[in-house]
Order: sequence, then structure tokens, then C-alpha cells
Amino acid sequence: MDLVDYLIALDGDNRAAPDKLVLPEQFVAELGKLYTASERKGREHGCALICDRASRTFGYGEIAEGLPTSMNIPVSNHVNNFGNVHAHPSASIGHVGGHSAHSMQDLANFADTRAKPYFFQFVVSGPQIYAMVQVNGVSVWDDTVRGFLGGRQGDEEGQMFDAVVNYVGGEKKWLELTAKAGGDTDPDARTKLYEEYKPKAKIGPLMQNLSVKHCAEFARQYNFFFYTGQDGTLTRMLSLPV
Repeated sequence: MDLVDYLIALDGDNRAAPDKLVLPEQFVAELGKLYTASERKGREHGCALICDRASRTFGYGEIAEGLPTSMNIPVSNHVNNFGNVHAHPSASIGHVGGHSAHSMQDLANFADTRAKPYFFQFVVSGPQIYAMVQVNGVSVWDDTVRGFLGGRQGDEEGQMFDAVVNYVGGEKKWLELTAKAGGDTDPDARTKLYEEYKPKAKIGPLMQNLSVKHCAEFARQYNFFFYTGQDGTLTRMLSLPV
């Protein structure tokens, strides 16, 4: 289903999720520009998304520049605002060599939009485009969400650290490297050492896989709709629980 047609269906209170979401060519081009700017500066970039259903055209709010691994996307009160988008540069949560989907912190931001009829969060990273859709009356937001997201984030951080430790030759070798770098007494030195070894341990592909896996689990657990793809055709990863 074309993205504009899906928005029109949602406006009509049709809450069924299409198996495929086709993004208009112009929309894909704009997301590509956003990623290019993000990658060039090594910082996340994002903006609000606007769609005029009658003319089937898209508009974009003020583009904000964030930090290398996080950002605050400007909030829009425009009547045709249906969501937002931000770009993950290769040094973001996916790290070099990977193109990650939404972080668990990104998904936590749905707490602010749960009263809206629906809300789309798009993420663009390299050739990958991801979309998570919240639909009021279908999607669930309860007291378990924070724990779910925190648990997945902890798992991601743990697996990244384990990958670095394995790369250097095990825990004993990592402790030796940490001590040599002064990390036993200086947390900044320990962090710097860890960041140095992340790309060597090929964290990027690991984090890409984990981010997609955890987004899919979130969508299934809380009845959100998660789409992934390239070149403007996104496929829904999971159906609602039976």
C-alpha cells in the first residue's frame, strides 16, 4: 500500500496494517538527503513529517542536528503532521559497518505520542529505511514498556561489550589492556579504550541485527507495526499475536 493511501485509511479509522508500505519516490529522496547530511557530519539529523492528503505531497519541518548517537527531534503541531524521521550515521547506535533501526530510546519516545490517533517514526541509515507505527486503540503502552526497552538496551550493551572482550582475546586480556590504559582509575580512559575497539570488533553488523530483532520483538509484544526495507518498499516484519 502506498504511504499516502495508508494515511488516508488511518484517517478513516481503518486500523489494519498493510503487509507492504510503498514510499513515494520524492519522500525516499528526501530521506536520502537527510542521511547524507547526517553521515557527512557524523551526527544524527531529524525533522517532523507533514503530508497533505489532497495533493499527496510531503513537507518537512525544521531539520535539527543532534549528537553522534542521539538527538531530540523537533515536535510539530501542524495539523498534517503524521510522524517524524531521523538518520543514524554509521557511527551512531549501529556503529561503523552497520545500519541500525530504532534504538530503544527512540521507541521510548512513543510515550509522548500515544494520545494521537497514530504516529510514524522513520529511521534512515545507509540503504536501510525503517518505520515503526503506533496506532491508538491497537498499540499498547503500559507499565511494562519501560522495563522491556531497558532490558533490550542492556542486552545490546552487554553483547557489544562481550564482542570487544572476545576480540582482544578474553576477559584477562581486556583487563590487562584496561590497566595499561589507566582505565582502572580513570573511567574516561576506559571508555576511550572501549570506543577504540568497537569498530575492530565489528560492532556495526551486530548492532544492526540486534536493533532489528528488538524492534520486531517490541512490535509483536505491544502491537506496533514495524517495517524494514530499501528503495522505498518496506515489508512488515511481524503480524499481531494470535
